Amino acid sequence: MAEKPDCAVCERVMKSQGACEQCMPQLLPPNYIAAQVYALVQNQLITLGDVPIDLNIRTLLSVMTVYGIPHQSDIFHRVLLVARHMIERRNREARNALARH
Repeated sequence: MAEKPDCAVCERVMKSQGACEQCMPQLLPPNYIAAQVYALVQNQLITLGDVPIDLNIRTLLSVMTVYGIPHQSDIFHRVLLVARHMIERRNREARNALARH
């Protein structure tokens, strides 16, 4: 993977050309690779019933190995931080939606 997100990966994930501009916020260079990796593994969750509780670490490690990601320890931690934030956000939104009904 390059220093900048690869549009082919974004397009494959988003199923449309020009998706990088739509799905990738402005990131500092060290976060580009972590964002790409997260995009590939974001749906590989461990759940308790219907509730996501964590990212599947084995999948994350496998993806980084398959794609030859450099500095894997650093990227691993960056991806986990984003994944855990997104899981907490998703769970909070689900709780709020239930409370409204």
